[in-house]
Amino acid sequence: QRRAGLLRAPVRALRERDWAWSGSRSGDLLDEASLIDLVSNLLTQCMAEGLIPKAAYRLRVHRDDGFGVCGFRCILEVRLDPYARTRLADTLGSALVPWNRAVMRDSRPYPLIGLEVRRPAGSISRST
Repeated sequence: QRRAGLLRAPVRALRERDWAWSGSRSGDLLDEASLIDLVSNLLTQCMAEGLIPKAAYRLRVHRDDGFGVCGFRCILEVRLDPYARTRLADTLGSALVPWNRAVMRDSRPYPLIGLEVRRPAGSISRST
């Protein structure tokens, strides 16, 4: 459906593409391994600068080739409280800006490097 829409309205598609932003280093990422290296380095730097807590992080990267545009979804698992995980996602999202870029989908910018911070699957949340 998306491709058919692009064929019907190419001028609109080009205009939407012009609205999308591109990071200064967005062409540097080619595959999952390079993105894992990048995010791992950013984690190390952010911990060294005290921007995020020192913790054991588990990183996975999934490639998303939807709509013919290659994107990545980074899943970061860490045992932190929800507020700390939200702060961590904001910090890393900002750190990724030079490498990230966005395309327009459904009239909204869609970043090609998505970041999700969650607690590990086996962890149990207790409230007292």
